[in-house]
Amino acid sequence: MRTSFAHLMTVFLRRLWLPAALFAGFNVLCVVVYRRLEGLRWQDAFFWITHPHSMEDRQIHDATKFFAFFV
Repeated sequence: MRTSFAHLMTVFLRRLWLPAALFAGFNVLCVVVYRRLEGLRWQDAFFWITHPHSMEDRQIHDATKFFAFFV
């Protein structure tokens, strides 16, 4: 018996919601921590999540450096 494309997409999306929610929650947590550690705007903190190599090692606090390893 052949399954329809709509059924396959429904199953795929049902299984994807939890990993997507966890990923979004992790990103929000990282933005909050970067904002608190360095006093950044949320846009800059979100940028650091995807581009940690752009951090100036002489200008940020040690706690931020350790958190960047976690991210």
